[in-house]
Amino acid sequence: MVPLKVQLLAGEDIVQVSCGGTHSVVLTSDGRIFSYGRGDHGRLGDGRKVTTGHPMEVPINLPPPKTSTSSEGLWQANYVACGGRHTLAIVTWTDV
Repeated sequence: MVPLKVQLLAGEDIVQVSCGGTHSVVLTSDGRIFSYGRGDHGRLGDGRKVTTGHPMEVPINLPPPKTSTSSEGLWQANYVACGGRHTLAIVTWTDV
């Protein structure tokens, strides 16, 4: 067998991959999340209920934390994990 470079997400700096039973989630060095696989039960994290082999970015749609001094900022993921029918992300707020 000869290793082959995977073209999905080529150009992204991948720092973590987590695999559930039928879906996977990828974390990039800049805190973005991509998911793909079986989408029923909301496990892809972005509302898609279809099965796809193409990673799509998962938006982190949360309001700024009440402790933030600015509403200007962004959520960045630090860790992702998959279970049988769920995905978890640990995120932090970064003021801009």
